Amino acid sequence: METFCNRMRAVLLAILLPAFQLAGQPDNVLEAIARLAGAEDIEALDPSEVEMYEYLADHPLDLNRSSRAKLLSTGLFTPFQVASLLDYRDDSGDVLSLTELSILPGFNPETVRFLAPFIRLLPHGRPGVPPGDSSSLKSSFLSRLSVRNSEYSWGLKAKTAFGDVFSLCGAASSSYSDPKPMPPSAWGLSSSFSPGKGDLRLIAGDFNARFGQGLALWSGMSMSGFSTLSSFWKRGAGLSQSWSYSGAGTHRGIAADYRKGRFVFSSFLSFPGLRNWCQDGKPPRISFLPAMNVTWYGKNGQLGITSFWQSEAIGGSSNGIFYQAGGKVATDGRWSWRGCTLWWEGAMDCYSQVFAFAGGATIPLGGDWRIAAVARFYPSEYSGAFAGAVHAWSKVSDEAGIAFGIEKRNIGLTVDLAGKRSDSATRQAKILLKYPVRLTDDCVLSFRLSERYRPYEPVLGHRFSSRVDLDWSTAGISPLYGEGDGDAWKSRFRFESLFSRSFAALSYLEAGRKTGKFAAYLRATVFFVDNWDDRIYSYERDAPGSFNVPAYYGRGVSASAVCSARFRFGKPGGRTRTLRIYSRASILRYPFMKEPRPGAAEFRLQASLDI
Repeated sequence: METFCNRMRAVLLAILLPAFQLAGQPDNVLEAIARLAGAEDIEALDPSEVEMYEYLADHPLDLNRSSRAKLLSTGLFTPFQVASLLDYRDDSGDVLSLTELSILPGFNPETVRFLAPFIRLLPHGRPGVPPGDSSSLKSSFLSRLSVRNSEYSWGLKAKTAFGDVFSLCGAASSSYSDPKPMPPSAWGLSSSFSPGKGDLRLIAGDFNARFGQGLALWSGMSMSGFSTLSSFWKRGAGLSQSWSYSGAGTHRGIAADYRKGRFVFSSFLSFPGLRNWCQDGKPPRISFLPAMNVTWYGKNGQLGITSFWQSEAIGGSSNGIFYQAGGKVATDGRWSWRGCTLWWEGAMDCYSQVFAFAGGATIPLGGDWRIAAVARFYPSEYSGAFAGAVHAWSKVSDEAGIAFGIEKRNIGLTVDLAGKRSDSATRQAKILLKYPVRLTDDCVLSFRLSERYRPYEPVLGHRFSSRVDLDWSTAGISPLYGEGDGDAWKSRFRFESLFSRSFAALSYLEAGRKTGKFAAYLRATVFFVDNWDDRIYSYERDAPGSFNVPAYYGRGVSASAVCSARFRFGKPGGRTRTLRIYSRASILRYPFMKEPRPGAAEFRLQASLDI
């Protein structure tokens, strides 16, 4: 009966909600990434996080065939969402549409909309039948070379996977600042193994550990600030394999998780001092970080316990024992009821014996309106190491505050009030307003205003920013869901101004053509930024994995051209091979400076092959 009701709800949603046209996925994958990550905008994203999402965009995940281990390994879903999806697949069979996916616990229409570029829904099995994608061998290879003036950098990636059972991936790269191109200045290696139905998963090498709301363990990307309501809480993905050029922020060691009924048991042992020895050539520093997590997943929520302990050898000590360098114990929960969601986490720093807390709630108001609030309390003695909870300053420590917001579809207002625990005079208020307007079916005008006020800074007390974007696409465009699918001509005009130490401004015009096999874009930028404190960050198109967000400073102009092409080879009914080629050329000059400043010219070529 429950299965029949779920199917009828999906049919009714498809009929009664014509505005909810799930076929129109966001064409700009980065916009979807920013929304899922709770980022203020594209410029606030983390490069390693973008690498993971862009790979999934090129290799969409089949939700009806993927095992639990495969779903978790991507880091795209929370364990609660995975448990909800697996329960539904066991009871009702394949998920047949994005509309049907949106009614599952842990999902909603907005989340599903922005998950769409990274997933596929293909019919495969019957209720209770395990997935059958465990016998296909797939490999991906990527190489890139960049030249800037007389310097160059390079990057290599490789990944081999045997269905959902086994995967091995590695990456290495050098940067412009390296004195020598070899050996690589950054590299990462990881493997995963998941036998049977995927209830057990083993990981060795680089991996992410993200639990609860991030008060105890959260590796990788952690946003500061509150931009959209989705940035108020964390989407803990548990343990996930990392495949990044640098692996910065990840753990390096061994990990495992096991699912038994509605419980997931996770544990790992990482070696924080190992990365410096592997990449920087520094003497090895003996250190251990054992950790564990147990989480129960119910129909409408989850409860979890996380703990870790870090130890290091005492240098020069005659007894050679280890001492505790840090450790935490935390409990977290998340619960949803009639559209309302409550989340929280409390953690004890075992080293300093202080307690920290973060928690909040989201409440629907009807008519697509939602409100949310989150409060946090982090004593100054609380260690921010390995943590990634919501925060306003640079780390999860020495802070107390409250943030609240209201949102209707893509129109939103957020306010954050925060202060330092160690200094009552150190306070901050930040306000952000985003308001898009649909001028025509092909054109959207977006406004963004933000103000950061710090009364304790006499010169940089105010930082007011305003931005206007005008987007046009012949494939159609929505203020909430972005550009439509299909071949299109498109353009964007942006004007951004900033008032802080002085006045700064940046403007660019970008135009291009996109088809299923080819894309090309031209962009011209002009900027006037006289002080480094007023620098403006602006995302520029680049090859996947080469996340490019330069900080504009000075008075000058820049221009860039980006092209990409995709080729497929293979016989009908046989294995298909896909070759993707990307190129980018750019130039930067400062003709408006009183004192001469050197410019830069750069060319980048990247190729990837899927077998």
